[in-house]
Amino acid sequence: MKCEQARELIAAWREGWLPTERATAIDGHVRSCCRCQESVRADRKLCTLLSELSQVEAEPPSLEHLLAATLPARRRLPRWIMAPALAAASASAALLWITAVRPGGGRQPSVAIRSEVTPSAARIAHLMMAAAQPGSDPNRAIIVYYSIRTEP
Repeated sequence: MKCEQARELIAAWREGWLPTERATAIDGHVRSCCRCQESVRADRKLCTLLSELSQVEAEPPSLEHLLAATLPARRRLPRWIMAPALAAASASAALLWITAVRPGGGRQPSVAIRSEVTPSAARIAHLMMAAAQPGSDPNRAIIVYYSIRTEP
């Protein structure tokens, strides 16, 4: 038997896990080989040192600890990105309020404009409601979109 093979099986040989013929071969090799005898002494010393260590009682991890260890950490956006984004959102909200809530700066549109806009808005609202009905034609939303887009 070669030293490499014997060194791989020293722990199993010492614990008595090998078949008798293999154990006999390793036993004969260890008796005749100084390097393998040194490996056996090192293995015994390691086992002795490990057995002298005290057992440590580990506390089971909590759910929060496990989730923190496995889930990626939530990253916060840097402040230099958030400030312009907040400014843009504020400007968009102000523009939306000015155009949607106060059309024309608070002036009421004329009756003629109101009568032209109302049928168109009513038709669009009707088409949007029809497109949202469950169980209807799956292409209905596309048809509604194009009918609104091509409206005069």
